[in-house]
Amino acid sequence: VRQFEVKKLLQVKEPIDIFLSHDWPRGVANSGHCDKARLLRQKPYFASEISQDVFGSPAAAQLCNRLRPKYWFSAHHHVKFPAIIHHERSTSELTLTTSTGEWTAGEAQDSTDQHTKFLALDKCLPGRDFLQVVDFPESEEPKVFQYDVEWLCILKRNHQMPLGRRKFECDTCPASCVGVSAEETSWVASRFAGASGLTIPENFCQTAPVYPQRVDRIHHYRNPQTLSLMEALELSYTLDLNQSQHTHQHTSQHASVMLGNPEEIDIDADEGAAEESTIANPEEIDI
Repeated sequence: VRQFEVKKLLQVKEPIDIFLSHDWPRGVANSGHCDKARLLRQKPYFASEISQDVFGSPAAAQLCNRLRPKYWFSAHHHVKFPAIIHHERSTSELTLTTSTGEWTAGEAQDSTDQHTKFLALDKCLPGRDFLQVVDFPESEEPKVFQYDVEWLCILKRNHQMPLGRRKFECDTCPASCVGVSAEETSWVASRFAGASGLTIPENFCQTAPVYPQRVDRIHHYRNPQTLSLMEALELSYTLDLNQSQHTHQHTSQHASVMLGNPEEIDIDADEGAAEESTIANPEEIDI
């Protein structure tokens, strides 16, 4: 998760019904209103990280504490785990760990406390808890994909953030993550005042040749949907690689092959070697 993406999300001020993330927010297993004992019976190797409060994503916890959506759904850990997150009880903005202790079955929750309902599900396999139906009120809006005016304002405002840099420090304190102004909202709304309004155009098409026909592995193909959105917002297209980036990327890839990248996963490794290694987590996927 890149910090500038977190910063953009922290500028959302409209109410959010559902937030999706791959990793769990940090501290959700210590959020009080959950069955942590059951989780640890199923996944005992989580115990150390949970007890040290380093289990989960601090960026996701910050977003959950700041945005406070009605529901937060995650994946990643291959186990069903529901929890109710009481934001006023968190010990820090970067964790959902509560300061009020464990919840016990049958304990009533405070109806005045703003909270988020968290749910993670298991792997999609026979006999596993991988499915739960959640009912939501039917929307009165047209059942089409639409742009969100607030998010378009945030995209335009932050367009000059350095997308190509992995390490980019940006301030995420509340004072630096203010909501969009009426002027920003009015300008964006005026750009989508036509007949189709905010409806996303159905202009899906193939943007790159299929793999056997591709000879330039680092060539960038522009997406017409992205181009039309950038044009509507009067923004420059910044996703192309320039020539120096082409050279740098090719050189980096070559160096990775020659010198070895410690983070590279060797998918051609001998299968016997994988069997001999000790895997602490039985849910680990052996590729």
